[in-house]
Amino acid sequence: MKIYNRSNKFFLVIISFLFIAFISLFFIGRSLSNFYEDEIEIYKKNLEHSTVQQSFTIENYLKHNMALLKGAANTFMFDKNLTNDEIIEVIKNIQKLTEFDRVFLVKKNGEAVFSTGDIINISDRDYFQNITTAKNKIEEVKDGVFDKDINLVITSVPIIKDNEVQGAVCGTYKMSTFSSAVYNNVKDENGFVLLLNSSQEFLLNFSTKDKEINEKNMWDFLSVVEVKGPNGIEKIKEDIFNSKSGFLEYSYKGNEEFAYYTPLGINNWYVISITSTIEAQKRLEYIEQLLYDLSIKVLIAFILGIIPVIYFNKKVKEELELDREIFYIAMDKTSNIVFEYDKNKKTILFKNTVTENHSVSRMLDEEKTLKGIPESLIENNFICEESISKYLKMFEKISSPNVKSVSGVMRVNNNGHRTWERLSLTNIVGKNKKIVRTVGVVENITEEKENEFLLFTEKQYREVLLEDNETTYEINISKNIISLLNDSTKKINYDEYLEDFTREQIYPDDIENVKKICSRENMIRLYSEGKSEFKADYRIKDKNGNFKWEECKVRLIKKLDTEELKGIVLVKDISNMKQLIEISEKDSLTLLYNRRTTKLAVDEILRKKLEGKSQFHAFLILDLDNFKMLNDKFGHMKGDSVLQEVAAKLTEYFGKNGIIGRLGGDEFIVFVKNLASINDLKNTLNNILEDINITYTIEEITVTISTSIGIALAPKDGNSFQELYKKSDIALYYVKNNKKNGYSFYKS
Repeated sequence: MKIYNRSNKFFLVIISFLFIAFISLFFIGRSLSNFYEDEIEIYKKNLEHSTVQQSFTIENYLKHNMALLKGAANTFMFDKNLTNDEIIEVIKNIQKLTEFDRVFLVKKNGEAVFSTGDIINISDRDYFQNITTAKNKIEEVKDGVFDKDINLVITSVPIIKDNEVQGAVCGTYKMSTFSSAVYNNVKDENGFVLLLNSSQEFLLNFSTKDKEINEKNMWDFLSVVEVKGPNGIEKIKEDIFNSKSGFLEYSYKGNEEFAYYTPLGINNWYVISITSTIEAQKRLEYIEQLLYDLSIKVLIAFILGIIPVIYFNKKVKEELELDREIFYIAMDKTSNIVFEYDKNKKTILFKNTVTENHSVSRMLDEEKTLKGIPESLIENNFICEESISKYLKMFEKISSPNVKSVSGVMRVNNNGHRTWERLSLTNIVGKNKKIVRTVGVVENITEEKENEFLLFTEKQYREVLLEDNETTYEINISKNIISLLNDSTKKINYDEYLEDFTREQIYPDDIENVKKICSRENMIRLYSEGKSEFKADYRIKDKNGNFKWEECKVRLIKKLDTEELKGIVLVKDISNMKQLIEISEKDSLTLLYNRRTTKLAVDEILRKKLEGKSQFHAFLILDLDNFKMLNDKFGHMKGDSVLQEVAAKLTEYFGKNGIIGRLGGDEFIVFVKNLASINDLKNTLNNILEDINITYTIEEITVTISTSIGIALAPKDGNSFQELYKKSDIALYYVKNNKKNGYSFYKS
């Protein structure tokens, strides 16, 4: 009977072991499946991030070069008629400033003047009608005029004079240009980047390994792949029709692949990134092999161990005790801390040794127990202030048997250092739905957090290096130190550097603005308001002592471990852009504002409130008397000289407190702001009448130039450029028809 009972006992032991092995393999299989799903999700997130970044890169690339074409179009808009040779020279300069493969100007009659000197009539091309519309355009073309049988992207900006399209400034890219633009963003060696036009044809088919998709458009491609999931192709069509982003999972030529598609924001174009699941499958196969080998070893160990279980039961118990001891030794060697939490006694019992370099070790009693939990850790200043609320909520939640587990990352004071720890609490609930035990694990993740910050910082620095900057600096705002980004050995006091730099290098009118924007106080304030980037434009001396325009962009980053606030400074020469803007705003003869810029500037001031209740603005139209006679008798060169002389006198009187513009011919506008006295204005007008009363004599021919002035006041006579211009013109008409060489205020 004893032998029979022992046989039954050992039979049950064997059955139990087999059952445990089966359950273990079942859960290992589930864990493996979950691991693969997690890997796939990571691949999807990386693919989504990469696609959005590629879309952003291409969109910025196109819009940046279009902005330069806009500046060029303004140049053609306000200049006099140019010869083809002059146009070619201007276009060559534009091409130097942009990244187009070709730049050309299309005239209203279809004549296209290229930077190469070629002149071709393209009026019979389909795309000519699109180019000469009154809208900025980006479209794909294929034309032997550019490159035979090669798809190109053409960007065009209209040239408009007197509300009529006179032509357009255009630039073209080859598809290889976009390949270089997205090259640095393609990290996966098995990946593709596709650019689709509005008809879903592939404009760009790019891979880092010279791989290629043979199909010419999206729908041909989808017809040869096996799409996973119901209604896959219909969903893609619906997403593209509604300009939405999305994922596509499919099988192509025997490979499992993912695609993420997102709209570019231009012409209903789409960017698609494709990556293979080969790497994830390799990792899964590797882990499967490890698990298989482990299973074989476990099975062999089980078979070999079953005999000692049967015949040496006592020995097995000793070995189990030894294994238990080994387990506790292993627990003591791990950096994680395991404990049991008793909510009724408000105690924590640690299951492994807490090292002496951990602050908690100083709070333990002889039984490795902490009392008064959770409050005691706060009272002993172990939990940092910013983590107290989260810490208390975790213990509050885990006290409910309906909560299986909670986890959170906290900042703690650990022996004088602020470290990051992840606290996980898990409830073990009995059949009666009461908490049997609460198990906790504390994991030090300071290194993980620092690595996250390093990755973020590395990304910021990589973006800095990819940008077209003259110089890059790093400012430690907290420590008041500045150094070159690629040479951190040369560190100097930032406040002193800013003071010396602005005094010695910056244009006097820009000094106060640069000091205010770039001060440490302002950068700290901006970061506290949630702003991570700002910029400033200013004029700075070059090596020849001349002033040029620079743009300074600052990105703000805070280090996780030391809480130090840093700024990455990017400095770029923007003189060419400023020059194009100035050309589009100024009258080329007098260097005063042209009519368009004058109107914009006046309207902007009129939208603001006056500084004082008794203040007012004055809108002046000045017309030169006898100017046509001077032009007829002395020629246009003398007339131009007189206009420049009058412009200089007006600048002398109103340059500091006014906007001065030339409307055309001999007509000028002066807008004087924030005046307090009408008598002061009249005195100034009398001085101008006296100064611009000049007699010119050449070869016994005499002509006297004077000026007539019409004045309207704001806000009394109007609150817009158009109103004030109309009423001051009425006042000018009164002067011209009565006495000339005088001024008159508008009277209703």
